[in-house]
Amino acid sequence: MVDSDFVQQDFQRRLREIPPQGMGLSVDVYSPDLFELVNKLQEQGLQPGYLEVFKASTTALTTVRQAVPEMSLAYHGEGLWITQPDVQETPFFQQDVGEMVTQLNSIQSLWLNHECAMKQMAGYSFGTYVPPLYTRLSAE
Repeated sequence: MVDSDFVQQDFQRRLREIPPQGMGLSVDVYSPDLFELVNKLQEQGLQPGYLEVFKASTTALTTVRQAVPEMSLAYHGEGLWITQPDVQETPFFQQDVGEMVTQLNSIQSLWLNHECAMKQMAGYSFGTYVPPLYTRLSAE
């Protein structure tokens, strides 16, 4: 059995290595034009602490990284339900995880945002974006 103090200390150690992101802006790479948006913000003297970019092609994400090299980028793994109990049994899980790692690296992201739970009601799907609690109780 893993010592919970060790897990907590290890988590805190790794967390300290991630610089604070500040106030961010969640954006789509394609629409509205991301580069025009960033330029308009800068013209107004506004600069988000980071951009949370949604899943896109790796080429598009690499272009974003090159266009704003000084800005922190967080990655939103759209549709990547890694906290769902049966996720490893889904047909494209390994492929999706591989793509996620490639895209995280392409934008040099220190952070991955993902949906934590999904519910389907009356033909609609709803995602929950609250961070999961990585504790012994939640694992059990």
